[in-house]
Amino acid sequence: MGTASAALANGWAMVVAIVCTPLLLHGLGTTDFGLWALLQTFSALTGWLSLLDLGLGISATKAVAQHVANGDDDGAARTSSTAAWMVAAAAAAGCTAMAAIAIVAISVWDPSDAPERIGLIIAAFAVQAVFELISSVLSSLLEGFQRVDRSRQLDVVRRTLVLGSQTVVALATGSLVATVSTAAVASFVAMLIISITVRSHGVRWHHFDRSAARELASYGKTVSALRPISVLQRSMDKILVAIMLGPAAVVGVELATQIQNGAHAVMTSTSYAGVAGSSFLGGRQDRKRLRRLVEVGTRFVILAVWPVAAIAMVLSRPLIGAWVGDEYLSAANLAIAALASIVVMAPVQVGANMLLGTGRAGVNLRLMTVAIVVNLVASIVLVDRFGSIGTFLGTLGTWVLILPAFISVIASEIEITPIAFLRDTVLPAVAPTLIGAAAAGAVVWLTSWPDLLTVIVGGACGAAAYLPAALRWGIDRDELRLLRGAIRRQPAA
Repeated sequence: MGTASAALANGWAMVVAIVCTPLLLHGLGTTDFGLWALLQTFSALTGWLSLLDLGLGISATKAVAQHVANGDDDGAARTSSTAAWMVAAAAAAGCTAMAAIAIVAISVWDPSDAPERIGLIIAAFAVQAVFELISSVLSSLLEGFQRVDRSRQLDVVRRTLVLGSQTVVALATGSLVATVSTAAVASFVAMLIISITVRSHGVRWHHFDRSAARELASYGKTVSALRPISVLQRSMDKILVAIMLGPAAVVGVELATQIQNGAHAVMTSTSYAGVAGSSFLGGRQDRKRLRRLVEVGTRFVILAVWPVAAIAMVLSRPLIGAWVGDEYLSAANLAIAALASIVVMAPVQVGANMLLGTGRAGVNLRLMTVAIVVNLVASIVLVDRFGSIGTFLGTLGTWVLILPAFISVIASEIEITPIAFLRDTVLPAVAPTLIGAAAAGAVVWLTSWPDLLTVIVGGACGAAAYLPAALRWGIDRDELRLLRGAIRRQPAA
């Protein structure tokens, strides 16, 4: 139930992004669109301001899920309301300080009229960040109550309101100030909707429990240590390219990242219930079903992600041409490198979520710390040598190096060997993925159709070739039934 809802929500997010990105580019122009893309690196959901949740999102999901697993509804309600108050205070204080410091710094650095405009943009973005931080933690509470489906439905509403409204304003006014201000208003409306929904699960905002706060902060500090690493991973590409090559070069990186986000959305949606599900099963000490969750979940994530990434690689040039025009075809090679890193990440996505859900965030922290240092150094060297594509090559190379260690840790946690893990999860997807990519590639290589027609027909042929092969070699119907039982709202007996 939760996985299906996450898949639908992320699918809709992909549609919204596909539609809105070229419209925003047209409405704002290349320079302001590049500034808008850089601004998103500070997003409260995926950027630097997400650090202000102090790890409370995942910590609250884990704690609430364990209370629910043990039938402690009062404990779940107290923990939920305490988490909401904690993140609201942190968000308000942190975003206000960030906006004030940024505005003063820009005014000192450039005393012309430009800082006034930049100051308005930063102020509006800070307000939006407060609302988004609160919404994020409230959604995590729903997942702790095993309502991943409702959390994802509300995420659809939030994404559509925010991105849709700012796209309309960008097209109508061409103003970045108006665009960001509109996003702040839409985020406030989304926060109200999510808040009302959470109250239906017994959460009352007047509850603040000090023991619950200590519990949340204790695990949250480990999770929050992971956050700078993941944020730096997501934002490093744009920041490095902006510093070394200039803001205009960020447009190509943003387009490649948006295509990568499509495959990433498939990966996160098919593994999304892993944190809540593993927290629930961990609370019941059900090791057998936890292992099943990781093994079968990983296989289905790979079977879902690899064909999407492989077919998108093959179709990258006509995809860019049909989406934003031939003048941006240089982004196609960047997209291929970006998608390749998703292929390498997919085998450990469910296992990483399992480590978070069962209280082993420290393992993730150590591995990702090594990864980000290697990635940063490699990206700087490769951007200087190869241009924008270097930052994606740095990410890809880093994941190739760290993957064996990640797989070893996950396999040890679920008490199987790394070879058995790879045999049961990765191997079944290899042949179907190659067959699907070859079918899509045949359309590109053998025809000279318009870009949009090539993408449609190539994607359809790739999917048509992939599905029978995946059903033949990759999917066990009994395991599919067990996976549904492991991560649904009320786990099956």
